[in-house]
Amino acid sequence: MVVSCLVAFVASIGSALANNYAGYMVARFMQGWGAGPASTVGLAMLQDMYSDLERGEKIGYWTLAIDLGTEGCANLFSQG
Repeated sequence: MVVSCLVAFVASIGSALANNYAGYMVARFMQGWGAGPASTVGLAMLQDMYSDLERGEKIGYWTLAIDLGTEGCANLFSQG
């Protein structure tokens, strides 16, 4: 899971620094490929760790971290 998160992080930087559309699309593909395992494994871990009463809040934080991480990295490293 750590390797997949690293792939997604590097691909996020690559998508922000892409000079053409083809490079951007390759980076976005790699970003999705890297984020996929973390998405499924992360949710399964939350379901195992928390009770039904706590799970909704924790899944909300988890979803927020994925969404802000994907968008935030591109904004940090964009050239515009």
